[in-house]
Amino acid sequence: MRKVVSLVLAALLMVTLFPLGIFASALAMSGDDVIVDPVVLQELADNLRKGLLRDAKKTSASAELVDLGGGVVLSKRAYEGVEALENNVKVVVELSDPSFFESGAKDLKQFKEKAAQAHSKALQEVKTALPSFEKQHDLYATINGFTGLISLDELKSLLSMAGKGSISHVYISDVYHISAIEDPASYIYYEDMKGIGVTPDMVNSAPLIGAPEAWNLGYTGSGTYVAVIDTGIDYTHENFGGYSGFPNEKIPYGYDFADGDNDPMDHNGHGTHVAGTVAGVGTAEFQDKNGNVVPLKGVAPDAKIIICKVFSDYGPYAYSADIVAAIEYLIQLKQDGVNVVAANMSLGSDKGFDDPTEPEQKAIKNAYEAGITFAISAGNEAFFEYALGPNYIGTNPDGKYTSYIKDPARVGAPGASRYAITVAAVNNQGAVLEGQKLTFNNDYVMYLTSGESPDPVSVFNQQLVTIVDTNSQFCSVPEGNEMDYSGKVLLIDRGTCTFEVKVNNALAVGAIGVVVGNNDNDASLINMALGTVANTIPAVFIGGPDKVKLRSAIQAAGGSLQVVFSDEIARSYAATNPNSVASFTSWGPAPNMAFKPTVSAPGVAIFSSVPGNQYATYQGTSMAAPHVAGAVAVIKQAHPDWTPDQIKQALVNTAEPISKYSPRVQGAGRINVAKAVSNNVFITYNGQPYAELGAFTGNKTITLTITNKGTTTYTANISGYVTTSLEQIVYGNQGATYTVGTVSAPASVSVEPGTTKTIQVTIQPSTSWVNVFVEGRLLFTSEDRTSVFPFLGYFGDWALYSDKDTINGDSKWPDNNNVIDLPWWNGFSWSGLTGIYYPSDPYLYYIGMKNGEFESKALAISAGSKYSVWNDSLVVALGMLRNAEGLTLSVVDKKGKTVRTIATEEFVRAAVAEDGVSMWLNTGWEYEWIWDGTDDKGNLVPDGQYLIHIEAYPGKLITGQDTAKQIMEIPVLVDRKVPTFGTSVLTGAQSIAKNVYLPTASVVTLTFTGKDDSTILEYIFGDEVAEAQSDENNTAAISIPVAEIGEVDGETVAVPMGALDGAGNLAASYVNFIYDSPLTAPALSDVKVNAVPNRVTLSFKVNSAPGATYSVDFTSLAGTKAYETSGVVDSAKFNQTITAPLGTGSYTMNLAVTDVYGVTTATQMEVTVK
Repeated sequence: MRKVVSLVLAALLMVTLFPLGIFASALAMSGDDVIVDPVVLQELADNLRKGLLRDAKKTSASAELVDLGGGVVLSKRAYEGVEALENNVKVVVELSDPSFFESGAKDLKQFKEKAAQAHSKALQEVKTALPSFEKQHDLYATINGFTGLISLDELKSLLSMAGKGSISHVYISDVYHISAIEDPASYIYYEDMKGIGVTPDMVNSAPLIGAPEAWNLGYTGSGTYVAVIDTGIDYTHENFGGYSGFPNEKIPYGYDFADGDNDPMDHNGHGTHVAGTVAGVGTAEFQDKNGNVVPLKGVAPDAKIIICKVFSDYGPYAYSADIVAAIEYLIQLKQDGVNVVAANMSLGSDKGFDDPTEPEQKAIKNAYEAGITFAISAGNEAFFEYALGPNYIGTNPDGKYTSYIKDPARVGAPGASRYAITVAAVNNQGAVLEGQKLTFNNDYVMYLTSGESPDPVSVFNQQLVTIVDTNSQFCSVPEGNEMDYSGKVLLIDRGTCTFEVKVNNALAVGAIGVVVGNNDNDASLINMALGTVANTIPAVFIGGPDKVKLRSAIQAAGGSLQVVFSDEIARSYAATNPNSVASFTSWGPAPNMAFKPTVSAPGVAIFSSVPGNQYATYQGTSMAAPHVAGAVAVIKQAHPDWTPDQIKQALVNTAEPISKYSPRVQGAGRINVAKAVSNNVFITYNGQPYAELGAFTGNKTITLTITNKGTTTYTANISGYVTTSLEQIVYGNQGATYTVGTVSAPASVSVEPGTTKTIQVTIQPSTSWVNVFVEGRLLFTSEDRTSVFPFLGYFGDWALYSDKDTINGDSKWPDNNNVIDLPWWNGFSWSGLTGIYYPSDPYLYYIGMKNGEFESKALAISAGSKYSVWNDSLVVALGMLRNAEGLTLSVVDKKGKTVRTIATEEFVRAAVAEDGVSMWLNTGWEYEWIWDGTDDKGNLVPDGQYLIHIEAYPGKLITGQDTAKQIMEIPVLVDRKVPTFGTSVLTGAQSIAKNVYLPTASVVTLTFTGKDDSTILEYIFGDEVAEAQSDENNTAAISIPVAEIGEVDGETVAVPMGALDGAGNLAASYVNFIYDSPLTAPALSDVKVNAVPNRVTLSFKVNSAPGATYSVDFTSLAGTKAYETSGVVDSAKFNQTITAPLGTGSYTMNLAVTDVYGVTTATQMEVTVK
């Protein structure tokens, strides 16, 4: 059975049916002979369950875990990949023998011949056990093993083979997505682009990175091969020579690893776009920003392309098994003499690790050692907003910024690998815009229709409509609607409120369409999200200058203007500031504080080839990375002997920082390929072109090595700055830059040709800034250039965690740097997710909640209790704020002894949702984090207090520094005892015998009290449930109508009642009521009066009215009441006798009997006393 565990948090507690045996045993223990009908109990349980499920408090957060049953779990991301393969799984099977590079072998061909025998043996082992296993690719250089496909039903059996026979590991494929954000503008045909005077952005991004200067030096990537590991390529595109098939001269090698065929044709567009940026030949020509007609070349137009298709034609994901197979292919080409110099991977998954155990990162490492440089996109997730969002607290009294969590990094994998050049995105010089014409007075502005809007061309049929100017952002409906907007199109300013709100307000005033204009000087177009008002009225967006133009035309026309929404295409160019960071690029560093991203390249509004001889504007770090891959080819042509390390050093040292923005968001800066080609001075620390400082306090002194490989003396003046970047939530993705220290270095340095010199540099953070990232750059300014050496570290306590006691507050707030968020009951919790929960498929229910509030006594389970109806096990659920290289969950008794290890995990990722704010809930990684109340031997632990002990280990830093573990403890009581409880009448009944009540009103209210070590959560009385109050006696009152108790007048009815404790134990009993039907009136019979001197004796019998009251009076002939009395009819016999002291005379006896529903029967008799 496959189940997806999602999170639904419920304040109401019982969802399990009452076990009838519990009621039976409870009744037997009462010593009473009354038997409760088990059918009644079952109905009671059913109704209770339905009510609680209906009324449960829910949240939309879901678990980052899919439980496949039998102890097999997958991350949600991996399971989505399985579903895309129709419940098949791509796997990597690794053998016990080392791979080619690990073995030290020199000849790959000979290694393969020998290793093939081991492959055959291992495959036979798999096929014998699992005949349906389908081997796909042999691996020798990346790892020693093979990839394959197996059904989900057989996955557990395959996983069980790891560590047995010749098989070392079985890896389930991780899944990756492309790192692109497609621009709203559609494809632009080359023929349509000719002569329109717009500037395609690859023409502008190439100059930004110095590519034309490198071409002028004669370096175009000639003689090199660059691999594009992506969605494939349109190998017939004119941008790659316009060949009729594959392979061809421009693209001589390639394979479709995703679909297992020889046709790598791109049916997505992403790979063709990326390949065009890397090595497009420039058949198409366009005007640049200066009006010059230039070809749309890739960065390395003469490089050849190797296409490795890893995204299927039939699904949205790339799988690590296919990526590893593609890298294997490249290494083998390299070993066969093909000059493979670079590989581009514009793909990734959020919040990655530098994880040497992942097959794809092993593959990247071995390819790097083979001489292949990897350019990998950093990701488009920007930053973790929990660090800067709802709990952002601005500046403290000293003027310093602070926040709840210090590390907003989201750089993805496999870009987090230390063997990758990880590429961030910075802005381009401008964007090609495409839309349609909104015409008026022989003029027009360009509009872009929201993808969620009706098409205005179809709605208005290209007929004249009236547009009026609101001169506002229209975030509220104007009072009185004096402008009479009904039946008109409204011009509205962008800003303050959402597009959904603007359109909704326009609907409210009767508008037939909306034109939203950008800020006055912002010409860009936005594809508006409309939410609940999608597909209502046409909603289009225009650039700021066009808005100003249209507004002037409306004013000139007297306040309203006739316009036509035309289907004619319009195009324009919008200049942008290239010296700014892309709004989406993912922040570093890697979780081990490795310097990530490495460098930046243009990734906003990049214009390149897409299938069908078309061109389109895309953006994302997917578009930035191929600039670097192309640059590597150019550099490698100029310096064929340079290693991947030297290429990285050259790119970093010659990068051009975008202002002083953090290296955590832009790396060293934007690459300049011409400067890198001509570079002959390398500045390094520990072999790297940047300093990874780790965590430190006080000053940090490092020794830089400066190597001059030129022919002349290198002399440079040295300067630098120490900064940190914060407040992204306020200032955008680049954040705000603060000076947080100084740098001490020699004023200058001179290095003779062919020699090396070392200098010492000291980073001096300001002591007024603690527990912040400290970063910056050293600048070496020589006669012809400025070389950059960036550095990155954390000044303060990287392992400053909250107190392990989770019940109380947080003495470390707001300066903690937790891996695991505090539990939901702690006022300093960010996500409100961490805790222990009761799993009842498919939901999770709070443990520790009473009356909608936290109650520490209710942190309890009833595992193994015969009274348990709920909470018989628990799931540990964690809100992961940071990645954990190691995570251990165990159960500890009150003596500190570990009685059960729930799970030991490695490389657990933080669980953040795509919006960067909300979070998934980790309830397992390789294992599900469930405790059933047993010890490691499978025996139930004794009743008593325990701790869920959680240790989260961030891992060693890149510097080799170890980090402390965050320790969190959640108390949990194992309680198998039934709660004690009792009742007392509050209103509406009187006790007539032990546990027997006579109703005296139509509604009976009982007061419940009880005691239990895990507190009382609820009481049950008949069909009613009430939550216990939080007072000492756990009081609750429950009312039930007498009419609902039974069927026959006068019968004694046993009504079930019970108490549920915090651990989930149910105590059950009953209470007896004498039933009175509301359908029958009281009946009087045997009314007799016996008069004797000085007194009268009245006797009567009441039928059909248990609990009835009576009133009697004796009234003289003069109308004076001589005697009166009242009371409750004797319910034991329903006979009543009354003696009235009366003197001599004649009287009228008035007798009235009233039942609990207020129905009265009366009689009179004349009485004479002699």
